[in-house]
Amino acid sequence: MDSGSFDGLSADDVAVRLGLPRVDLHHIVPTTMDLAHAAAESGAAAGTLIIAEGQAAGRGRGGKRWASPPGRGLWMT
Repeated sequence: MDSGSFDGLSADDVAVRLGLPRVDLHHIVPTTMDLAHAAAESGAAAGTLIIAEGQAAGRGRGGKRWASPPGRGLWMT
């Protein structure tokens, strides 16, 4: 993915199809939530979607580690 394309669709194509202001596509990230916070701090519009094939440091409720290996799903915030 790497902010390029997903299933042949660009991030802009995905945003249009989902009716969202912005979609960021990534292969592996530390956490989608950290990227969403950074995007919000940079002025991203409400409704921005961060998608990753895997997370290296995903966290769940209460700070519990969240296993999200590549190829096992799509992880979104």
